[in-house]
Amino acid sequence: MRRTLTALLIPVLAAGTLTAATSASAAPARTPATVTSGVVPPAPATTSSAPTTSAAPAVPAAGGFVPVTAARVADTRVGIGTPRTRIPAGGAITVQMSTRGGLPTIGNISAVLVSITALTPAATGSIVAYPSGTGRPGVSHLSFTAGSGATTTSAVARIGADGKITFANNSPATTDLAVDVAGYWRSGAATAAGAFTPVPAIRTLDTRTGLGAPKTAVPANGSIELQVSGRGGVPTISRVGAIALTITAVGPTAAGNLQVRPDGGARTGDPDISYIPGRNTANLVIVKPGANGKIRLFNTSGGTVHLVADVAGYYLAGTATAPGTSTTLIPSRVLDSRAGKGITAGPVTAGESVALQVSANGGVPPLTSVGAVVLEVSVVGASRSGTVQVFPDMSSEPATTAVSVAAGTTTSTRVVVAPGPNGKVRFTNSTGANVQLVAAVTGWSRIVPAAPGITGKVTAPSGGGIGGLLVTVTPYDPGSTSIIIEPSTSAERAATTPDDPRRYAAGPDGQLRTIAPGSRPAATADMIEGIRRVRTAADGTYRVTGLSTGAYEVCFSDTRSVTYGYASACWNGKSGTSLWNRADQVRVNADRVSSGIDASLVPTGRITGTVTTPAGVPAGGIVVMPSRMDFMSFYNTVTTESDGSFVIEGLAPGSYGLCAGNPFFSGETLPTGTGVAEQCLDGVNPALQPAAPEVVPVRSGTTTSGVDFVLGAGGQISGRVVTYSSGAALGGINVTVQTVDGVARGYTTTASDGRYHVPNLPAADYVVCFAQYEPPAAGTGYLPSCEINEEIEVTVAAGASVTAPQYRMATASGITGTVRGSDGRPLANVEVVATELVSGDVMPQPRVHYGITGSNGVYKINRITNRSVRVCFYPEGPTGPTFGSAGECYRDAPVGSGSALQVYIPAEGYAKNIDATLGVGGAATGRITDAAGRGVPDVTVLAMTGRGTGTVVGSASTDASGGYRMGGLPAGSFVFCSYPIDTEVNATPATGFTFSCRPAPSSTTPVVIRNGQVTAGVDIAMGTGGAIAGRITDSSGRPVEGAWVTIAEADAPMPEYGMVPTGSDGRYLLTGLQAGIWKVCVLADPFDQRAPSQSYADRCYTQAATPSAGTGVGVRTGTITRNIDVELPPLT
Repeated sequence: MRRTLTALLIPVLAAGTLTAATSASAAPARTPATVTSGVVPPAPATTSSAPTTSAAPAVPAAGGFVPVTAARVADTRVGIGTPRTRIPAGGAITVQMSTRGGLPTIGNISAVLVSITALTPAATGSIVAYPSGTGRPGVSHLSFTAGSGATTTSAVARIGADGKITFANNSPATTDLAVDVAGYWRSGAATAAGAFTPVPAIRTLDTRTGLGAPKTAVPANGSIELQVSGRGGVPTISRVGAIALTITAVGPTAAGNLQVRPDGGARTGDPDISYIPGRNTANLVIVKPGANGKIRLFNTSGGTVHLVADVAGYYLAGTATAPGTSTTLIPSRVLDSRAGKGITAGPVTAGESVALQVSANGGVPPLTSVGAVVLEVSVVGASRSGTVQVFPDMSSEPATTAVSVAAGTTTSTRVVVAPGPNGKVRFTNSTGANVQLVAAVTGWSRIVPAAPGITGKVTAPSGGGIGGLLVTVTPYDPGSTSIIIEPSTSAERAATTPDDPRRYAAGPDGQLRTIAPGSRPAATADMIEGIRRVRTAADGTYRVTGLSTGAYEVCFSDTRSVTYGYASACWNGKSGTSLWNRADQVRVNADRVSSGIDASLVPTGRITGTVTTPAGVPAGGIVVMPSRMDFMSFYNTVTTESDGSFVIEGLAPGSYGLCAGNPFFSGETLPTGTGVAEQCLDGVNPALQPAAPEVVPVRSGTTTSGVDFVLGAGGQISGRVVTYSSGAALGGINVTVQTVDGVARGYTTTASDGRYHVPNLPAADYVVCFAQYEPPAAGTGYLPSCEINEEIEVTVAAGASVTAPQYRMATASGITGTVRGSDGRPLANVEVVATELVSGDVMPQPRVHYGITGSNGVYKINRITNRSVRVCFYPEGPTGPTFGSAGECYRDAPVGSGSALQVYIPAEGYAKNIDATLGVGGAATGRITDAAGRGVPDVTVLAMTGRGTGTVVGSASTDASGGYRMGGLPAGSFVFCSYPIDTEVNATPATGFTFSCRPAPSSTTPVVIRNGQVTAGVDIAMGTGGAIAGRITDSSGRPVEGAWVTIAEADAPMPEYGMVPTGSDGRYLLTGLQAGIWKVCVLADPFDQRAPSQSYADRCYTQAATPSAGTGVGVRTGTITRNIDVELPPLT
């Protein structure tokens, strides 16, 4: 396993991996804490230069489209980009676009893709967008109705010479307006196929006046044609690949849809505009003209409707290959929640977020080619008005609007969005009620290659950017082990890993550097392991480039010298006060930037107090350590000043436990005296609590003062560690002092003479353990004492110094031997398993060690930390043409017999000649079928000594016809069982297959295996299972992702049958269940990975008034029992 070393600033970066230091002692009561208000600073200016990029981004073709992270550039309600006032009747606002919202300077932009939202208009009217400094054109981009809450559409808007766009209110009353930017087209004369040329907005169709079509409304289920090439600035058809228009349905008399297609083409696909009677509706449409240069507009409603079309620009004909060029498609539906297309069938509930695969779907190519996709998004059946956000998956949800939804209507809007690094886009329902989502892909644009990187913005709760924050980007390794190194320039503070001979240290600036043993790190040494650090610019934005393709964690911290800064956070896919929660992966792909990696940080508070002795003498140099009580993590450890005072800054709002003492010591310089006894205020360590259980509150922008400690005298344990064989002193051995129930109270490292002292211990009974942190190489080093049951028990009194017995430490040991076949030839690739024999525990958990034989049949297992083991040998597949070798344990005991001979491991050295000669095995063949006799592929078949709970002696998987062959079996009687646990297998039937065995429970005829023979016909007919489905939400109705839903028999105390995690929509499906009554329970956070704001209590499904009682769920064969929903209360 590769290890990742991460240098963490202490206390700059607040995350910690230390174990809570607690002890048992009493101290006098203290005065209550008080809270004084402070001032949280506004989002400050940066204290360092803005981030720089390592490589210039690639340039799109002239007329190529470049998507940007959706950003709001104007909002008259709050004064973003424009005065905070409604637009008057006939009035207008002018908004700076270039250099804002991710857009470049004016010289690089020909047009901008914007999302325009009219909010609470007082009269019916429209909005038109046009270049600043030019005359208002006689067209419209957005139509709205008096009294409507919000109406949104996308529009192509040309930009003025000053980089601004004017938005005019064509209505007789006021309205608020919001403008979001989604991307831009690069300036220059378009010459590449698929490049876009904007034209001055011009009206080419108005059935009310007879422009472009007869002067009459389009009849029910009728259509009209419109000539688009050779008109309104659009060239002849030979040069036109597609045309962009804003089309408005005016005065419809019935609800319906409008489809816009090439003239002469098939009327297929999804609608382009949805409308209701009496309400004008506009939308951006991009469509290919027919061979005659015309398009056809179909009215699918049962009433009449007038149509208006305004041309915005055109795409050049040909196959688009240049960066940023676009391809237009006939609409292809890729999402329909009503039918389960693209996502799980069923309405998207309030607050729910679902992801849709768009790359390699609906005519869109694989992700490596795609920069953005064009979607026609429809929201159906909304009972409440609101919004639906559409944004790249694996990025933060933007504070923008993609679709404005009106209650009781079907709303359709054209959305252009970049796919996430996984090729998906995400939809979030913010309407406050259930909706159905439908989406069709209508086109895509080619990626504009860029140096792989990550961009985002860090904001305060007010929405303002925070400058000068440290952004740390670390390669993500789910199997890594982090090593915390304090800022230092000495080699003694360095660390090594077993598979990397280099040494690392963290300098005062927190940079992790390579150093030579015994030397000081060079100031210019490079960072290792791909870690990157930048600071946010004045507006809170940042950009990190020079990254390799892969997954990363992104964390944010406030290292500025301010009284009240902002709490550290890691990106976890959701904006908000995540603190140091589980960091989600940020995927970085070649040739693209992962954008929208944002964070909203909360202002911090602080804690002040003093530490004294019982005589009132100030205690300087005492470690004070806070921990979040709802997350059990350590933050910003400090040391008291000479007057005993301490100040802990940078704390996020919440309840903190506080411990004061000096539990940690290491190094050659040994402490003198017994020290002080630790004291804690956390409500979870009663033995260390000076008074009633109490925690310390922290609020944003405030100081919680008067948190005082009075520490009594501690105890001390001293001793010496020597080698087992010669008695020579052992230096550099880790010493841990822990309570009898396993809570660590003190640490140190032995000096060169093998001696150690651990002071500051409260009076209690302790166990002393010794371990070598990392052995010099595999199979060497010393055995950890407590892992081989050689603990030293010591009783410590307050103020007393106790000398522990000298400990003789043994070197690593193990086993070695040779494995041969029955013909005497060495067997390669035989797995050797050594299981430690543990006794004395109620539920012993023995460690298992593994080895593999080489081509000469020899194996060696190192560093076994117990004196007795059982050794068994498992051939990896048949070694002969038919039967293979049978697995067995040391001294010829068959696998699973339980009669293997124990192997004794000496204190130092190896148990040698632990050999085995594996005889010829037996084999079994059979077929796994469903109830109808059809073969089921990819089912795991196990041969066991007992039904469900026996030892596994062999395994196989079924082929495409359901057949299997299992070789290398020992002779004996066994039970064969099928495990259809793969969700792909369970796809048909939807309820899965039940766990089935041969012989059946009612049969007394076992399956007999004989050496050198094939037992044929070991067939198993699997029964059809039942299933349970439901959804897990919090108390606000939001889906809970990553909770584990467990299933057990109704009277079972624990979830013994199985468990599945919930998806991003909170839904789950448990299949393959026997008919009967089952108990469904939810483990909210079994792996302790949630942020404090996302912590929930466990809960079982119930229909009773008492939630803890639980209610059995009935399951029938072949049926899904649905709506077994569980609401998780917050963790208190």
